[in-house]
Amino acid sequence: MLTLIAWRNIWRSPTRSLVVIVAVALGLWAGLFLSAFSIGLSEQRARDQLETMVSHVQVHHPDFKGERDINNFIPDGPDLLTQVQALPDVVGATGRSLAFGMIASARKTGGVMINGIMPETEAVVTKLDQKLVEGTYFDGVSRNPILISQRTAEAHKLGLRKKVVLTLKDAEGEMVSKAFRIAGIYKSFNSQYDEANVFVLSEDLQDMLGLPGELHEIALLGPNKEEAGIIKTEVSALAPEALVEDWREISPELRLLADTMDQMMYIFIGIIVLALAFGIINTMLMAVLERTHELGMLMSVGMNKFRIFAMIILETLFMAMIGVPFGLFAAWGMVSWMGQPGNGIDMSAFSQGLEEFGMSSVVYPELDPNYYWQVMLIVAVAAVLSAIYPAIKALKLNPVEAVRAH
Repeated sequence: MLTLIAWRNIWRSPTRSLVVIVAVALGLWAGLFLSAFSIGLSEQRARDQLETMVSHVQVHHPDFKGERDINNFIPDGPDLLTQVQALPDVVGATGRSLAFGMIASARKTGGVMINGIMPETEAVVTKLDQKLVEGTYFDGVSRNPILISQRTAEAHKLGLRKKVVLTLKDAEGEMVSKAFRIAGIYKSFNSQYDEANVFVLSEDLQDMLGLPGELHEIALLGPNKEEAGIIKTEVSALAPEALVEDWREISPELRLLADTMDQMMYIFIGIIVLALAFGIINTMLMAVLERTHELGMLMSVGMNKFRIFAMIILETLFMAMIGVPFGLFAAWGMVSWMGQPGNGIDMSAFSQGLEEFGMSSVVYPELDPNYYWQVMLIVAVAAVLSAIYPAIKALKLNPVEAVRAH
């Protein structure tokens, strides 16, 4: 009976009901899409950072990261690399020789991190071969090829097949220099990283350092960042004396961003729901005032206060639940479509600023399907709570005075 009365009240006041339904639908759509955009931006930044710089797990000599002493290489690094590549949870693994040095051209000299890499395995872990904007991936140059970033090329006024000189300290502490020819120019989504890194073949850098075959870093990529802990445990068992870290330890800022993202999502939805709650309270208070005579009649014929209270709660809940599917479906449709490769939100107008923070200029919104159900429950609870105050106001009506009201 109460359900029928609640539905009748909704249909008798279509304008008021439509206001609540549209407000719920638009609020849900805005809140969910904003959450999806924020998650997409965060996840994409994390993926870009992990696939460009950090990877899921890294292995070093325990003293290498603190002092960056090139003599602190991984004991039996090549053998360890072969072993970790065979692990079932590892998608890709590569070894690197690392050294701080100077890059010099005819116009400029600057400090860089020199990465001695294994091209084939590096391409699997960081997709460096896909970041080239000019030239080839170590092809076309027979001796001492090097990859530099687009920003470095612009700063030094360099082009393909031009020569640069790298200078560094070898294992004996002596300054050594070698000329390299530019085989390719790359560009990632992180301008600071681009300015600070050049890539050469591992054997060329090892020859300069006087450390043939030695590796300073092993980087591993798993199926996803959530499985980094499993890989870390497996690698630690193989190399108990090495320093093995997952991405959360390597990059604390990414860990902080990942840990706070869920809280940020609920803050977004909380703001939207709070605005909806005030709208519902206002609308239902107006409904109570408009139907004072009707409520007085119901009280006069014997409807008790609990039924009056329940009727207003049900009416509010029904209106909210009509709007929820429209809002959820609109948000799901837009997030699904814009999350497809080739769509996304183009923010190229801000690309220069985004690159300073290591972010891509195209954002693909994404949202966990379970989040939709959680939000639906939050809105239902908010609707019920919002109806309590108007319902209490209705219970305070005097039946005799309410019946005489017009």
